[in-house]
Amino acid sequence: MCSCPIYCINLNKRKYVWDKLMINEYNKTLNIQRFEAINGMKLDKHHKITRGHLGCWMSHHAIWKNINETTIILEDDIVIPDMFLEKVSAILDDAIDLQYDIILLGHNYTNNNKKSVSKLLNSMKWKFHGTQGYIITKQGAEKLCKLVEEDYPGKIDISISKFGKKGLIDILVVKEKLIKLHKKYKKYSDTVRN
Repeated sequence: MCSCPIYCINLNKRKYVWDKLMINEYNKTLNIQRFEAINGMKLDKHHKITRGHLGCWMSHHAIWKNINETTIILEDDIVIPDMFLEKVSAILDDAIDLQYDIILLGHNYTNNNKKSVSKLLNSMKWKFHGTQGYIITKQGAEKLCKLVEEDYPGKIDISISKFGKKGLIDILVVKEKLIKLHKKYKKYSDTVRN
């Protein structure tokens, strides 16, 4: 069974979203650690992205800087399926002989440039949208931290996509989405706010 640390990014002003996620009895058993998101609305305006996107970047980046082992990172506006850890364990077993830095668990991507690499996984060399759920290795976190140590280059998902396309990080995606956006929250993203 997967014993990876699990972090869920949640803004203090949206604690009710975390509370609703944790009402589910199964979710309570997962030992998910709430990570207080950085509120981009309290930051200076960025020259490339909205303050909301900047807060999102900085929240993910803050977790990456402290990763010591393969870790699962979730955003709070999701639905976690039953048997989540069993499914993640199957994905990690499937990836055991593959080279990867990130495995996307929930995402939207174009069908271009994907290639089946195992029973459950495709390689990803093109643009995807969504960082709502992913597995990241310690090495992957270190690579991403180095790539953004100077500046946040754009929206987090598009930037990671570009890093993957350039061969700077190795991205795998699950063939069947494990994490899905909660339909109640997906149209109220704080990242679009400036």
